[in-house]
Amino acid sequence: MIKDRRQPKTQSRTLRTRAKLIATAEALVTADGFAALRVEQVVQGAGVAKGTFFAHFPDKDALMERLIAARLDAALDRLDPAQRPESPDALVEALALFIKGATAERYVLDLVMRRAMVPPRADPGPIARALARLDGVLVQWFGGFFGAPPFRTDLPPEMLAEGVRALLMQAMELKFCSRHGNTSAKARLKGYVDAFLMPPNA
Repeated sequence: MIKDRRQPKTQSRTLRTRAKLIATAEALVTADGFAALRVEQVVQGAGVAKGTFFAHFPDKDALMERLIAARLDAALDRLDPAQRPESPDALVEALALFIKGATAERYVLDLVMRRAMVPPRADPGPIARALARLDGVLVQWFGGFFGAPPFRTDLPPEMLAEGVRALLMQAMELKFCSRHGNTSAKARLKGYVDAFLMPPNA
């Protein structure tokens, strides 16, 4: 039986092309930001046809999602699920790099918020997978807190994690609100976390 040697070469070329598109987009984003990036710039910089771009990514957002998720994953890589924060301040500080990555631009946060609402049984995509990683870290942290002050002990870890993630998303969203943008996402999250996690009269 004769083996078809064309497929590995085709796959290798496809992977190289995709890597070139991603690297070109990364360089453009580093120079000018996410919102300014145009597909035409990416294909010109990568030296490929526009049709080639759309063979790899259905739209600009799909490519941007990869770059944004890489930043979120890098922030999550620095979180130790076994090293739980011991105060609301420490919890917010631990999430600071994640907040910075997700709120780098209005466009970035918009895409994060849209990808957070993945329908059931859909392919979650890299941003949704990063958010699931965050949820897992929070559950592990609160698993350590459950039944242990200074945090509230009347809710299971999963509910505490879900609440903090919801408050995190709200705090990040309000960073770009014209009425509330004068307060940083970190400062707003700190207020939310104090109100939600600390027991009454603590």
